[in-house]
Amino acid sequence: MSLLAALNRHSVEAVVVTSSAQLPETSCSLDLEKFIFADAIVYGEHLNGHLACGMQMRRLVIRHDHMDDYSGMQKFNGLCEIEVQLTRTSSFSWLPGFTHAHPSLKKISFTDSFDYLRSSNTIPFIQPLFEALREQGVYRAVRIQGFSVTRSGPSTSATDMTDDWEVTGLHLRQVADRLVLPIVHSLFPWISILTLDRGCGRI
Repeated sequence: MSLLAALNRHSVEAVVVTSSAQLPETSCSLDLEKFIFADAIVYGEHLNGHLACGMQMRRLVIRHDHMDDYSGMQKFNGLCEIEVQLTRTSSFSWLPGFTHAHPSLKKISFTDSFDYLRSSNTIPFIQPLFEALREQGVYRAVRIQGFSVTRSGPSTSATDMTDDWEVTGLHLRQVADRLVLPIVHSLFPWISILTLDRGCGRI
């Protein structure tokens, strides 16, 4: 009996897999409903066969602009969290449909390595912060390195998601004005993790 068959017959409810190298080769006869892939990076369609066999995904890291055309993407069963790595040409057009199609998704983290968050693009969720910083004349007094949002309720729309999520994490660099943090607090009262990186001065 193969290990896969033995695991499926066993009373264990879930098998957590941490590497794609541990996954069996896909075939139409596989039953992977017990299997949970703990942490995957999307840069191709190498997991589509396993997902089609019922494998679940716990956390997903999305690189570059791989999700800009979500229409042809495989649904990720059981997905709870994603990390989106922003690039200079990132688009958010896929997000509403993606979150609507994944009701178990609870957290989205955005990380920025290309100063995307300092561009003139409209950024979902934290656009009010950019506007407030500009109004107070302190827009250049801080750099936003990333942020995270947590689902506050079921998705009500496949095209607009701003009412369904709250900003709960923020990563700031080079805070150079005392007005910045009060503005952040007034706009995002649900922040539970605030990261202050280098250049933020003495606390």
